[in-house]
Amino acid sequence: MVRGVSDMHTVLLLDQLVVLPEYQEDGVDAHLLQEMIEYFRQVESIVAVGHDDHLNRLLQDNGFRAGDEKSPCLIRPKQLVETDF
Repeated sequence: MVRGVSDMHTVLLLDQLVVLPEYQEDGVDAHLLQEMIEYFRQVESIVAVGHDDHLNRLLQDNGFRAGDEKSPCLIRPKQLVETDF
């Protein structure tokens, strides 16, 4: 399950990304995150809070970067051209 709140223009706050542990290794969590990113591709940035190391790695692998060193938030700015290199 993935859930977030957005004004559909400027920001999406990614609230929850929940996948049963036995399915995390199958890439279900990455697929859900990518679907959410695609659905909200028009927003300027997506903000998420990394609650654990696995989620932080997943977010960073999908273009999220640390907002600052004191905050657990990761931010993914709008990308006009997605690259799959």
